[in-house]
Amino acid sequence: MGSQATAAGVKTAEFRHARSCHNHLAGRSGVVLLEDLLARGWVVQERKAYVLTDLGHLELTRRGFALRPAMKGLGCTDLTERRDHLAGPLGRALLDALLAHGRLARRRSSRELLVRRRIL
Repeated sequence: MGSQATAAGVKTAEFRHARSCHNHLAGRSGVVLLEDLLARGWVVQERKAYVLTDLGHLELTRRGFALRPAMKGLGCTDLTERRDHLAGPLGRALLDALLAHGRLARRRSSRELLVRRRIL
């Protein structure tokens, strides 16, 4: 979105809560997801990358996520939260799985996402 973002678009609660950023989850939900993955030890930060741990692979696979072992992602500074959410291949795979499992749904003609069920 960058500098082209409208003030009204950034101020909506739905936009701040959950949206897509390119091909990964952003907004408060994206930031909290990354923080939760780190706190559980399912992802670790290695330099500029976030890496799926063996424990993370096991636990997410049990929850129906089809992820490769040691899959990597990158931090992407969130527009509204000003903290990282998870981008790159791991971020994309997680968003795809959340949409496929019906935990998130896309809103028509918008980057906003509807959280339908608990994410993890």
